[in-house]
Amino acid sequence: GSTRSSKTISIIQFLILEAVENPDTIIRCFRHDGSTHNSTTIPSFMFCMGHEMFNLWDTAGSFNKSEKIYSFSNGSKICFDATNEPMKLHGKESDIAWFNEVMEITWDAYTQIAYRCKDLKIFDFNPSLNQHWVFSKIMSRESGVAYRHSTYIDNPFLTDKQVSAIESYDPNDPVNKRNNTADEWAWNVY
Repeated sequence: GSTRSSKTISIIQFLILEAVENPDTIIRCFRHDGSTHNSTTIPSFMFCMGHEMFNLWDTAGSFNKSEKIYSFSNGSKICFDATNEPMKLHGKESDIAWFNEVMEITWDAYTQIAYRCKDLKIFDFNPSLNQHWVFSKIMSRESGVAYRHSTYIDNPFLTDKQVSAIESYDPNDPVNKRNNTADEWAWNVY
């Protein structure tokens, strides 16, 4: 999906519901560089768990900041892991694996995770590349894969300024051409 399409928040909402409704579920969120969780997925997770959305942060479990693991009182866990060292992925079992910004994750890392994932794998990405293993080895499968394309239009919570910033790349808008902001590649990706 495109930038601001609500893909991260929507996936986190789904994962929280899975963790709450299915005791002892292990969910792992993967990014290439684990430190990026601190400024991306973890704040979004905290937002969804907090009073802004589910209001579960203080009542449903606890968060270990150093391990980046939220443990629910029913035994479920949401773990935030890195993939930049595939050998360190050995033994990291999960029921659900979420590959956030999958374009940054290598095939080797994916296979280590896939071997250990018991149930569901979720991928999200901005289509910044047109050749990647997610296209050739996952989305090309004849069965077992569902695809959902989303754009900023799918997110009713954006401000007018956010929408304006995104639409400033539209190469079909004459105003953008005059302002020299039209960018077909950025429009198609973001």
